[in-house]
Amino acid sequence: MSRRKNRKNRLGASGGVPVTWYAPQRIAIDDFTRGFLSAAMLAALQGAAAGQPALGRRTLRLALQGGAALAAGTAAMHSLRSGQRVQALLITGAGCAAIAASEALLPDAPACSEI
Repeated sequence: MSRRKNRKNRLGASGGVPVTWYAPQRIAIDDFTRGFLSAAMLAALQGAAAGQPALGRRTLRLALQGGAALAAGTAAMHSLRSGQRVQALLITGAGCAAIAASEALLPDAPACSEI
């Protein structure tokens, strides 16, 4: 009985994936998804109020940036709490790189000027 209980404690919520691998990966994915959806909703609502298309490049760019920012910030906070300052710095840099990449890859469409 105790053997079965010990095995169950080592396994993640999926039943077969060890907690040591499953938990940090799942937390990062969950945080990215939260940030992505929150930023997408804000960008879509604010863009629609300003007369812009609700689901455009701007909305996607801001959603990706929000997801990257929340995931990197949360991971960096966990690293700082566990005393891993270098890892926190690297995670913060990776988050900044992801935000900059989305800015470069999804620029706003140039405005058409009327003559």
